[in-house]
Amino acid sequence: MTEQNRRIAERNGVMDAHMHLARQVNSDMVKDSDLVLTLSREHRRHIVNLVPKASRYAFTLREFGRLALAFANQSTATVPEKVNAVEGMRNAIAGATKLRGTLPLLDDPGDDDVIDPYRKNDVVYEQSAEQLIPPIRIIAELLRKSAMELK
Repeated sequence: MTEQNRRIAERNGVMDAHMHLARQVNSDMVKDSDLVLTLSREHRRHIVNLVPKASRYAFTLREFGRLALAFANQSTATVPEKVNAVEGMRNAIAGATKLRGTLPLLDDPGDDDVIDPYRKNDVVYEQSAEQLIPPIRIIAELLRKSAMELK
């Protein structure tokens, strides 16, 4: 993690950002996932090329943020009964995933991508953070609520 990213993370309450360790994505990671979030459509294409069935559960962060918000705004009556937190989160992911293709199209598909600030100035890091933080908060809130609210 770059120093700029660490500072932005800490400013947003992530106090263990210094412990972040980057890893190369491999097919086992993707196969074992319920949800794969990427920062660009190009990264998503790479994931789907690696594991074709991931096309059903791989999204850009910004795309899934829109889906999570739309799902959260729906009636909770459509959420299946759950017995534990993991199942609740899986149900929320599945519910949001089902909305793919139902939301209005973006004027510019590139709006699903997050600016890559690597080796750029602090202004670009801040622009990237402005694109990252809102969908992260939306997704985290959906998952938090779905893990806590048991029927």
